[in-house]
Amino acid sequence: MSAQMTNLSTGAAVWTNTVDEEATVGQRNGRDEVLHAALENKLPTRAEEGVEAYYQTTREDDPNTILFFAVFSSQAGYDAHVQTEHAKRTFAALQGKLAGTPERYIGGHCSAA
Repeated sequence: MSAQMTNLSTGAAVWTNTVDEEATVGQRNGRDEVLHAALENKLPTRAEEGVEAYYQTTREDDPNTILFFAVFSSQAGYDAHVQTEHAKRTFAALQGKLAGTPERYIGGHCSAA
């Protein structure tokens, strides 16, 4: 989602892009490996320039569903993120281990990842 927000410290307008993604891991398909890769991705992603917020969690009612929530300062920030080695390792860890196509929400629209 692209939205204008205001920096509370400076009063300047800030544009953000929000990405929400939900991925469900097959019950016998490497859940621990996927969770480990996602955890290793968290701190490097949070340290990236252009990342305003980045969170991961599992659903309480379905621990095999991982939720990712990220706020990027621009489309360029998101584009740079998906090219990092830690993001690529996470994407590789998901290959063949998901129960279906992840759902990605960008700008309030749902699309296949």
